[in-house]
Amino acid sequence: AFHQLPQAVITSMVNPWKSKVPSIIRDFAASVPQGDMSMLIFTGHGVQAAGEQYLVFESRGGCETLAVEPLLDPSTGRPFAPREFRLRERMQQIDAQISEKMGADWISKGWTISSVDGDLTGKQEYNHAVVEVGKANRPFELIFSRGEKTIDFVSYDELRALFAGGPPSVHFIDACRVVHDDALGFKSDESAGDAVAAREAKLEAAPVPDNVVSVFAVKPGKPAMHEGAGRNYNRAKMELGHEMEAEGILQSEYVRQIK
Repeated sequence: AFHQLPQAVITSMVNPWKSKVPSIIRDFAASVPQGDMSMLIFTGHGVQAAGEQYLVFESRGGCETLAVEPLLDPSTGRPFAPREFRLRERMQQIDAQISEKMGADWISKGWTISSVDGDLTGKQEYNHAVVEVGKANRPFELIFSRGEKTIDFVSYDELRALFAGGPPSVHFIDACRVVHDDALGFKSDESAGDAVAAREAKLEAAPVPDNVVSVFAVKPGKPAMHEGAGRNYNRAKMELGHEMEAEGILQSEYVRQIK
């Protein structure tokens, strides 16, 4: 629906690495002109600890980023338009940029391309993804990583503070606010029954910026509608979600994945 708004500028992130989230949100908040408004929509998992709301992201032991430049026409100094260049030449140019950044032996050193232009890729996928984005001959970003994936947390309260003093901003946080999660090995000091009081105390000590409105899917200490799919799923507690989907209100690919 947002894409139909004539003046809407949309920035999307799909499973970003934890290390990149703060800078991406900081740049996004700073880019909103006075007189406009922004919306932040998060759909994923979350937890609460000591009254603070955290969002869950993946992380890696090592991470490097490369901004890949397009292939230039030597006669004009401008990027070749699609179909004006040989793909083999473009791939050689991309490979040269990778080798300059990571070294020619980057694969033997344990590095893999984990993201191509914002899309996560596995070991069997990144070659195809690089070729496909390379065909357009435009700048794009590669993220290299090595080491095991780990789960990490980013404070939503700290992210929200980045919007302070700017234009109006509305945040929709479709995430759990549980105080323990056995699957993550996470357990906060407070119990689910204490979560609301702990959150209120946190907000009293660090008030919400005047220009920001946050809309959460659930209250502190509670799982979101989709929480537990495949683990502790309870249809009776999630009946509203099923009714909304049946009525056509929830139609996204995400909804189909979590059922």
